[in-house]
Amino acid sequence: MKAGGADVRVVDASIRTIQGVPVARLVSEGMMQGNDLRQVIYLIPGFKETAALTFTAERRRFDEYVAVFDAAAEKTQGARAAPLSFLGIDLGETVRATVVGAFIGACIGLLKKLRSRRNA
Repeated sequence: MKAGGADVRVVDASIRTIQGVPVARLVSEGMMQGNDLRQVIYLIPGFKETAALTFTAERRRFDEYVAVFDAAAEKTQGARAAPLSFLGIDLGETVRATVVGAFIGACIGLLKKLRSRRNA
């Protein structure tokens, strides 16, 4: 596969857990500007965005650093599981907005009822 003009191939793809949240972990390698590199990428979902952590080392020295890379990824704060959605609609937000709207409507209805009793 070509990525930014470099030949790159994925050598490992897995799902890990950070803060109880599933995250993607990809290891790739290839030549870039004459350097033989290996790279690990973590894709960590957050509230409304996904963080992409990328760590790169010379392929021959990658194993010396991979434990440090993994530990750094595991210390990343703010991981949050992707929201439950249907047709691109965040169901959690929809339910929350519906409950808040119903509560506000009930409060307004109660105030109107109390006002009408006081005026009667």
